Amino acid sequence: MATKSRQESRAAGPARTKRAAGAPWGTRAFGALLLALPVLVADPAAAQDFEAPNVVPSVPETGSLPGSIFVRWEHGVPPCPGIGCVWDYSVERENPERPGTPEKRVDNVKGDQRLFFDSGLKPDTEHRYRVCAFFITEDGDVECSEWKAGRTSPPEQPRQPNRPPQPRIVEHHAGQTWIGIKWEAGHDYDSYFVNVRGPFGTARGPHGLRTIKHDDDGTWGYQRVDGLLPGRVYDFTVQGCRPTYLGLGEDQCFDWSAKLSLPTQAYPLHSGPHTCAPPFVWREAFDGDTVCVEVSRRKQVAADNAQAQARRAYTCTPPNCTFTGPDTCKVPYVWREARPSDHVCVPVKERSQVASENNLARERRAAPP
Repeated sequence: MATKSRQESRAAGPARTKRAAGAPWGTRAFGALLLALPVLVADPAAAQDFEAPNVVPSVPETGSLPGSIFVRWEHGVPPCPGIGCVWDYSVERENPERPGTPEKRVDNVKGDQRLFFDSGLKPDTEHRYRVCAFFITEDGDVECSEWKAGRTSPPEQPRQPNRPPQPRIVEHHAGQTWIGIKWEAGHDYDSYFVNVRGPFGTARGPHGLRTIKHDDDGTWGYQRVDGLLPGRVYDFTVQGCRPTYLGLGEDQCFDWSAKLSLPTQAYPLHSGPHTCAPPFVWREAFDGDTVCVEVSRRKQVAADNAQAQARRAYTCTPPNCTFTGPDTCKVPYVWREARPSDHVCVPVKERSQVASENNLARERRAAPP
C-alpha cells in the first residue's frame, strides 16, 4: 500500500481528536529535534518502510461480548522514539451506510499498544474496523490497514430466578510464557475457578487442561497463569462459586464464562530453530541432541551417560575380564536409543521416557511447528 501523508489521511475521513489535530506541526518540530540528536534515530530501514497494521477484530468465538469487540492489530514496526517509528495509532469504526468511510474515530492509542476495547455496541451485530499508524516523519506519514469485520456475541439467555450471573473476561495481558486475565462477575462470589486449555508440553501430549482455584472473593478477579509456551493459543473460562446454605458441604459453583482464546507472545524471530521454550532445555544425550526436556531429565540423561561403561555385559577369566560384545547390556538394561546409534544402557522405563520426549520435540520448541 502506498504511503500517504497525514493531510491525505484526513481527507479520507473525519478529523482526529484535538490532541492529534495539532500533531503535524508538533511532529515536524519533534522530527527536527530528533534529526539533531542521532542517538535517538531508529534503524534507517525503519524510516523507509512504512508498513500498514494488520487489524483482527474479535468475533464471539475469539472473545467478543454481547456489547463489545476487542480490536487487535499486528504491526512490524517496533516501538521507538526515532524517525520512522510510530507515534500513535487511531482506531476507526466504519459507517455501515457509507462503506469505506469512518463512522467514528474510536480512540487514539499509544504506539507501543496493539489492543483496543470497543464497547457500547448492540449484541449480535457486525462492525468493521481499521487501524491507522501515524509515523514520526517530517510530513507526518500515515498508513492505514484494510477494513476488517468483527462481531459482538448474541445476547445472553434468560437466567433462572435467583441464579447469579456468569463472569466475563474483560481484560488480558501476555508475555512469552504467561497470560493474565481480569474478569468481572456482577456478583459477590466467595471464590472462582479458572480453566486453561492448551499446549503445556507434558508427557500426556501437546494439549491439556489446567484448573486453578482463585480463593479471593469479590465481584471481580485477576489471575496470572505461568509455565505456558511462547507463540501458542490458550482457551480461558472462569466460574464463580459461593458457600452453600449454612456453609455445609462443598461450595456451590455456577455457569462458566464464555471461552476466550488468547495467545502468548512469540519468541523474537532471531531465535534459533532448535531454541527451547521455557522451562525446557536441551537433553544432550549425545553431541548435537537438541531435544527439549525438563532440567531434571537432562541431569538423569547425564547420569546414565556416566554409568554407560558399568552397565555393559562382560565375562571374566581371572585375571582378565572382557566385554561379551561391543554394545551388549547387562540384564535388565536395554539400549536407550535417543537416536538409532545410541547404545547407552538404561532401564526399560528410561528408554520409554526418551521415546516420549522425542515425540514431543517439536511441541517444546520456542517457534511453533
